[in-house]
Amino acid sequence: MNDGAADGKDGGAPSGADESASIDWHRVEPRTARARAAFGALRLARPAQLIWLDVCLSLAIFVGVSGHMPGLHYMWFVLAAVLADAGACTLNDIGDLASDRVSTESNRSGRPLVRGHVCRRAAWAQGVLLSAAGLAIAAWLSPYILACAVALVVISYQYSFAPLRMNARPYLPQVFWFTFGILYLLAVCSYVVRYDALMDGLLLRAGAFILGVQLFAALGETLAKDLRDIDNDRLAGKFTTSVLLGPVRAARYALFMSFAGLGVWLFAVIVLYGNWGLVALAMLATAVVWSIVCFRLVDDLCARYTKSSARKLHLGFISVFAVQLVLSMLSFV
Repeated sequence: MNDGAADGKDGGAPSGADESASIDWHRVEPRTARARAAFGALRLARPAQLIWLDVCLSLAIFVGVSGHMPGLHYMWFVLAAVLADAGACTLNDIGDLASDRVSTESNRSGRPLVRGHVCRRAAWAQGVLLSAAGLAIAAWLSPYILACAVALVVISYQYSFAPLRMNARPYLPQVFWFTFGILYLLAVCSYVVRYDALMDGLLLRAGAFILGVQLFAALGETLAKDLRDIDNDRLAGKFTTSVLLGPVRAARYALFMSFAGLGVWLFAVIVLYGNWGLVALAMLATAVVWSIVCFRLVDDLCARYTKSSARKLHLGFISVFAVQLVLSMLSFV
């Protein structure tokens, strides 16, 4: 793997703004102010993240702790998760306003609050209302689910705002997402205990499964995200993990976490759960292809940091995460 001039904590200064994607859905610009406000409010909730994170993760963890696909009633849990996270995403945009303004990536600098399509007051109202709606459904489902949901909302607020402002400090974003995954697991287990039944051998199987997911996403994907945002984080005064480590070490650690996470994840699904078949082969093939792509992207980033490679690395982590979650669920069918 290339060492390049980017090694060390301060080396490898990110290149300029030519790395943004040429075509992105965020470039859609409604004509009227009311339409721009409505579209902006939708974008603040980050619907794509709600699908690949909340919907996929909720369903995958349920299958992992119960051993079968959920019934329709579980969609209330999924809805609670989606609403609460939509509120957290909205508040995160408020907290990230300064770094988004100086971003060299157009889908950051073109966020609704930066462009003025949605005002801060409306964003606060949306964030609070969505979070409250999610908590209300969680309270109706179970007091234990509510406790997990409240903890998730609290740490999500601290992710973007003082006093902790976790997304502006080294290692705390990874701690946040690791904690996020554990609370998610506890919330799903609380639902299954009340409305279904936990599977035999839960501790070993589900423990290995969630560990693989955490290594890949909570550690690897968040390092890739910080690496993608390293330039605007520096300009905004954020001292993230990737800013501390520098582009080369951050990229390498993301690669190592990808290898480790996928390895543990596949071991849990194929060996511990015993779900060997065509779906398991698809998971294995996805892991191999991504590992090759990830290695090449990291090798490029070690030679020379570019926004394009960092963006591809981050989007690759997200895509593989969603695909593997869906395949994990299908392996039980």
